[in-house]
Amino acid sequence: MGLLPPKGRWRTAVLLSLLLAGVLATYANHFGNPFHFDDSHAVVENAYIRDLRNVTLFFTDARTFSNLPANRAYRPLVPLSLAFDYWLGHGLKPVFFQSSTFVWFLVQLMLMYALFRRICDIARPDADNQWVALFAAAL
Repeated sequence: MGLLPPKGRWRTAVLLSLLLAGVLATYANHFGNPFHFDDSHAVVENAYIRDLRNVTLFFTDARTFSNLPANRAYRPLVPLSLAFDYWLGHGLKPVFFQSSTFVWFLVQLMLMYALFRRICDIARPDADNQWVALFAAAL
């Protein structure tokens, strides 16, 4: 038992590890970059994300998304995520914002792999479906 995968799954574990290493290598240089583009109005100048007590406002008031009226939209999870990053970093430290975004990106990749694997298994059950799903998620 233990933490090691069964013998038949070693290749899958190694490939998934290589995929993760590739993703990390690809995105490694993005950590530590300053805020850019829409970050000015949605993060840097957005007073709402500086206090987690605004959580209920994120779900009821589109003004919490941006300080620019033309860019306001009802997307409550974005300012919620930004407020959490602000709280976690004790201020406007880009690495906290970038790290959480990267973690959610990895979660998305895992969910895409699971979805593609399920679609392939429904369409045509085959042991090679894991490779098709892995390629599709990697792409």
